Order: sequence, then structure tokens, then C-alpha cells
Amino acid sequence: MLSFEKFLFQSDKIKSYASIGVYTRNIRCIFNRGLSKKLINPDTYPFGKHKYSPPATKKSKRALSIDDIGKIYNYQCKENNSATDWARDMWLFAYFSNGMNVKDIASLKYENIQKDKKSFKFIREKTKNSTKDNLQVIEVIITEDIQRIIYKWGNKPIEPGNYIFDIFDPTKMSEKGKRDAVQNVSKSIGKYMKKIAAELSLEARPTYIYARHSFSTILKRAGVPIEMISEQLGHTSIKTTETYLGSFESGQKREISKFLTAFKTVE
Repeated sequence: MLSFEKFLFQSDKIKSYASIGVYTRNIRCIFNRGLSKKLINPDTYPFGKHKYSPPATKKSKRALSIDDIGKIYNYQCKENNSATDWARDMWLFAYFSNGMNVKDIASLKYENIQKDKKSFKFIREKTKNSTKDNLQVIEVIITEDIQRIIYKWGNKPIEPGNYIFDIFDPTKMSEKGKRDAVQNVSKSIGKYMKKIAAELSLEARPTYIYARHSFSTILKRAGVPIEMISEQLGHTSIKTTETYLGSFESGQKREISKFLTAFKTVE
């Protein structure tokens, strides 16, 4: 595997350890499936302790400040029901709904909404096939903002089996079609959020991924325990949650610095 890593680095397209990690983790997945089906000899398995480990780089923290989120929330689109208006609301829906990703939003159906209409529950599409023995149900409280977005952009009629948002075509949608739809929606949200960010003079260009990171980081800065944040995100490991969390804002750092000189107030 080290020779393969060296080969990839010498190619024209692979220039980073992050890219190497993507390729080698996919290869490890294939090996694992082969092992589970007893198609390969365990002695030939190249991964594990004292063997090859796919490189892992530290994920960048892609979280907005609460002020920047407020600017997006209060942004007035020039045209109601426009593509820009839709992208902003989908970004906000992701942010308010426990940092949901696009595939989970696309998969939401009205039957996910609980009978009291105060929350909806879902299982992350990402984990449905990998953790069937321990599926984690995520509950999202339906706030006024979430309700507004569902009411404005939700499909009609409101039937239990209908998708809430018009992303997946229920009549002719293969798995590849679903993947393509998610990719197209993700790109569209990124495109229009980039325009909004430019108009608001934001330093970041908040794709939908920023909504997930911002959700978790804002909760962290508010003092919410990481265990609860992890549960809200649907993570099976707190270590995964930690990669999402950004640093504290400068104002908070200044506030806690006062504790270091508390002796000055003592008479």
C-alpha cells in the first residue's frame, strides 16, 4: 500500500494526503467486504495495526459566527420564491434542523412529522446501511422557522407518504437518480449562498455543510454538553462530533479571561 500511495502522489491528479485518504479508504472498504464474504485470505489484508493506515488530515472548522447567521436569517431576497430565496431557506432549514444534510432533507416525508406536529424524527441515510444493529433516531423540534419553511416550500397534498420537499421524484427515481438530485441541490445551494454571502460581505462562502458545522458550534459556544450535540447530529462517536466544532469566539474568550484576574475584585 505504501508503494500505491507513492504511485498516487506521482500522478498528475493526486496532490494531497486528503485525496490519498479518500482513495485508500475506499480500497479498505472493498477489502473489508471481501473479508466478510470470505473471498480473500485474511493474511493478505494490508490494513490495521502495524500495517497500512489511510492518511487522515484534520478537518477544517466550517462554522459561521452567530452574527453572520443572523445576517443570513434577516437577508431580504429581491424576489420572493426565487432560486435565491429557496437556497437561503434550505440552508436555514438545515441549520435549524440539527444540521441535516441534503440527502436527509430530500428523504423527509410527512410521515416523519409526529402526531402532535411538534417535532419530526428521522434516521440518517448515511448510517442506515452501516449501523443496522444500532440505528439512531434523531428528533428535531419543529420551531416557527422550520414550520414556515415547510409551509412555504412543502409539497402538496400533505399526505404521509409524500416527500416534504420537491427534490426526489417518487415516480421515477433510481439510487443513481437520487445521488444526482442531491448533488445538484447541494451545488445549487452553494451557488446562491455564495451570492448572498457576497452581498452581505461575509468572509465565508457558506455551503450547506456550514449549516451543520454552525449548528454544532453555536451549541458548543452556548455551553451545551458535547454528548447532547453528538446525539442531535446523529453521531455514534463523540470524536466525530469534535471534528465539527469550531473554536470559541473572541468575545467569549475575553469574557472568560476575567476569571483569571478575579482576585482583583477581592477586598
